[in-house]
Amino acid sequence: MTKENRICYFGTRGKSGHFAYPIVGKFTREELRNIEKIDNPIYHEATKADGFIYGSLGNFMFYAIPGSKDDKRAGCITAIFVEFAKNSNDIRESIMSDSELRWRFSKRLPKKNEI
Repeated sequence: MTKENRICYFGTRGKSGHFAYPIVGKFTREELRNIEKIDNPIYHEATKADGFIYGSLGNFMFYAIPGSKDDKRAGCITAIFVEFAKNSNDIRESIMSDSELRWRFSKRLPKKNEI
């Protein structure tokens, strides 16, 4: 993982509604729209089943957990998309490198060597 890898957070940020928020790097409108497709009942159900989910979207690996630290309504999802991530260690490293992401994922961080 290098500093050039783009990172995007998806979820709430102190207001109602789920949105894609670039954390590192620039994203096109199309990339952000694709990331926002995680706000779909199939992903919400998958995160509830095990308490987390991993997936991929193009060059991005994502990790998502149910719920939100700043919105207690049902149906919330918190996700991170990391460009060129290969495993849970890369996702965890990206979360740990940012204080906001550490707070948002403190309910459940990716485990080392989980995938």
